[in-house]
Amino acid sequence: MALGAIFSTLQVIPLVLLTLEAWRFSKLPKILEDNNKINGDVNKQFGFPEVFLFLVAVNFWNFFGAGVLGFIINLPIANYYEHGTYLTVNHGHAALMGVYGNLALATILFCSQLLIKAEWWRPRTIKTAFWSINIGLLLMLFLDLFPAGILQLNTVTEKGLWFARSAAFIDGTAFQSFTWLRIIGGSLFTLGGVVPLVWFVLRSTKGLKKNNINNKIIKNFKLNNDRPGAFGKQVNGEKKKEYEHLS
Repeated sequence: MALGAIFSTLQVIPLVLLTLEAWRFSKLPKILEDNNKINGDVNKQFGFPEVFLFLVAVNFWNFFGAGVLGFIINLPIANYYEHGTYLTVNHGHAALMGVYGNLALATILFCSQLLIKAEWWRPRTIKTAFWSINIGLLLMLFLDLFPAGILQLNTVTEKGLWFARSAAFIDGTAFQSFTWLRIIGGSLFTLGGVVPLVWFVLRSTKGLKKNNINNKIIKNFKLNNDRPGAFGKQVNGEKKKEYEHLS
């Protein structure tokens, strides 16, 4: 247990290095755009700046949520008392939603930007949703999960884990006050982040790019179908196979 905790704690070191490298790399698209005089033209942008925000957030939460908050609970002497308290929940929220949640959103938006037309892309909406989701998650941690976890850990050391997980403690005034404070972060997370993103994705289905490749093949197939002679039949057969494969 102690050996595993040591290796788990050491993950903070490479995460710091990855964070520094990600921050340096995040400046590269802006530098190239300025040098090429893009002037904010969406059709000529280098990379995916809004999508990259979520990837930077992945690295931040990987360092803070998985690294720092994980470091707090990984040491054997701390884990012995805190295991099963809200400090574990605190680490789980930051690491799961912070890392994998932002990674999933980055993947969805990356695919969306390739599938929809440039005029349907909404950078301001996506940036608003990004900050709302991540600030909302931070507020949930610092207004509820972390202080409630510290309170619960203190109760474990004084009265035991059985009392810290009992209804008497959970329904107490202090713990319930922290729980109600989570509404602030949760509201920002949902109303400012989740709802606008869902609206954007659903609305963008009306602005999907047309599949010109299949349309050209179908057009050529119809033209070659009217050609007389053996050559026309040969071309017709090849196009028919290609059309059937794609459809």
